[in-house]
Amino acid sequence: MKTRSIVVILILILLGGMNLHAQQAAKDKSLSLSWGVGHLKEQDLILSPMIHDGFSPVNTIIKFRSSGKLEHQAYLKFGLYHASAFDSFSYYGDSPDNVERTWPHTNFNVDINYSLGKSVFENNKLKLILGGRSRNRLLPSDNVMAPAVLFGYYISFGIDVWTQLSYSLNDKHTFTANLALPIFSFNGRSPYSWMDDFYFEDTFSHKPLKIVSEYIKGTKLESWKVSQSVDFDINYYYPISEKLDIGTSYLFSLNTNQSPKNLVSIENVLFLNLKLKF
Repeated sequence: MKTRSIVVILILILLGGMNLHAQQAAKDKSLSLSWGVGHLKEQDLILSPMIHDGFSPVNTIIKFRSSGKLEHQAYLKFGLYHASAFDSFSYYGDSPDNVERTWPHTNFNVDINYSLGKSVFENNKLKLILGGRSRNRLLPSDNVMAPAVLFGYYISFGIDVWTQLSYSLNDKHTFTANLALPIFSFNGRSPYSWMDDFYFEDTFSHKPLKIVSEYIKGTKLESWKVSQSVDFDINYYYPISEKLDIGTSYLFSLNTNQSPKNLVSIENVLFLNLKLKF
């Protein structure tokens, strides 16, 4: 635990220093707001072999970008899904007069990331940036099993390799693609069957912040061999004024983990974007 804390502190100090340098060298800034419709498909063998999926119009991204000698981005993403392995149906409760109906699971997908990179190639049309990303991912979910509701989670904090490629077709059409792959991660997952002695110890206080801190304390360092993720997005922007761009984007996000049982989560989202330049 002490070693992990020291590593995290050093990473934060490094990113903070690089962030300060990037701010000092910044030339242009922008704030982007995105709304999208997404599809989530997930299987978590800790709980069940069933594959759950669902569509959702509740997906948002807020992204701040500053560009200069260094390129940096602060990124907040939120998605809310109601996923199910089958169509809803009615069933009897404790008597034939008590008719209940099944409900889908509820999945929350939250990403809070910071990316920092440097241009390694640039001309009048192309720009290639290489760098790193601090990834902070929270995937809590409520799983409805008839009248019972089980809470589960997957959390991941780590450092990724990050690259961005920008292409300007002309003054009016700009395309940007981002790809991030993990170097290492501190990951935490729900216990087997989601509720055991450790679960009740973590939630004993009934205080949300303390419970989350217990989950974070339970994370462990994992390499690509045990935990894999891929984040890829491609964006298109068209200027409608000197300070405002509109556009669209596509996001693909994959999370897999094999400890203690397989987890696979695949998210695809189409966004409409609004970017304010200042």
